[in-house]
Amino acid sequence: MGHVVRSGAIAEALAVRGARVVALAGDGGAAAVREPLAAAGAAVLPFTAQGLARDADALIETARREGARAVVLDVASLNTYPSEPAEASVRFLETLRAAGLRVLLVDDLLLLPRYPVAVLVNPNLGAESHRYPAPADACLLLGARYAPVRQAFVEARASVPPVAERVGRVTVLLGGGASAPLAARVLEALAGAAEALEITVVAGPAGAPDAALARAAVAARAACVAAPADLAPLLARSDLVVSGGGTTKYELALLGIPAILVPMTDHQIPLTAAFASAGIAADEGPGAFDAIRFRARFDALRDDRRAREEMRARGRAAVDGLGARRVAQAIEEELLGGGDASRG
Repeated sequence: MGHVVRSGAIAEALAVRGARVVALAGDGGAAAVREPLAAAGAAVLPFTAQGLARDADALIETARREGARAVVLDVASLNTYPSEPAEASVRFLETLRAAGLRVLLVDDLLLLPRYPVAVLVNPNLGAESHRYPAPADACLLLGARYAPVRQAFVEARASVPPVAERVGRVTVLLGGGASAPLAARVLEALAGAAEALEITVVAGPAGAPDAALARAAVAARAACVAAPADLAPLLARSDLVVSGGGTTKYELALLGIPAILVPMTDHQIPLTAAFASAGIAADEGPGAFDAIRFRARFDALRDDRRAREEMRARGRAAVDGLGARRVAQAIEEELLGGGDASRG
């Protein structure tokens, strides 16, 4: 879902610039994937992956049918969960280039031996130091200043209250997928402090609350919210968020909301560690969730206003909310030749 959210932020910024955006939604165009893209102003078409070779042909055919001159790729099979050998991913990109398509690739982990693309975006903290094997004329957009964050969060930043003396409102949001079991363990760890807390647990659009989470929510006196249409206001009024290690951490940094990050996948481990090293958030780190360790970290932050103020300052300094706009500008200048973006 993080890939969908980032794509939606880029589509939104392109639509504001007058571009016509067509989004190919994986998972057969499931509602959880389709709706954020449609809300961003994209015309959404279903797309079922059939292997990279066939996917390249299908993408080229669709681009030609729609009259598209540029392609933006943010797909897990290329940059976080490779489904085929790296060389197959390179051939996929080379096939698109040979067909005359100008490609922007959003990447996270520098997993490929070559990046035959026109624009490459790695929006992760610390990505500036990466050395990508890309063409000499490729445009490289590296680092958190290019993190695509939706406009709703940019607007919500103005409504964020001052850092509280003591944490009172806590939101638990562990990614957009099936994270209910881990969310239940987080709530169990917080249950002892429930009397002093207003806790909200959010089930992402690709997941759903289960019986264990429902029981834990009752014990922690927490409200359960399933896939809220507008997440920004909820996070903006939180004193502390327990978040997965995906795209949400950039939204929280922009808002200036202190967070404890829980990496949900192996690839998120170095990304959450970078946030902790920069002083933007606390990080649960690798390994199984440890309730005692988590509770000690939570208790320390709950009463340390100065630490949370420092997190706010560092997060807002790293993520200014203009990342999607910068990416859209690069698409217009590097992929569309600075011409009329409305041509698609």
